[in-house]
Amino acid sequence: MPQIFTTTDSDKGQRLDVFIGAHLPGLSRSRIQQLLANGKIHVSGGLAGKADKPGYKLRGGETVHVESTEAPSLHA
Repeated sequence: MPQIFTTTDSDKGQRLDVFIGAHLPGLSRSRIQQLLANGKIHVSGGLAGKADKPGYKLRGGETVHVESTEAPSLHA
């Protein structure tokens, strides 16, 4: 089940990866970047084509959807 966060005016200018890290402190920034690269994090209401990048600067009013945050299992 996805976790959903709504950005506010106080989040304006904050990087997307920093915002997610603040709301999901168990995730490292590198894990957040992996999730973004794999399409597991989506931003609604952001700038098309740019909102799903780690360095995207929030504008306030976006909705951030974070799908699975579990790391894939490693098989030997």
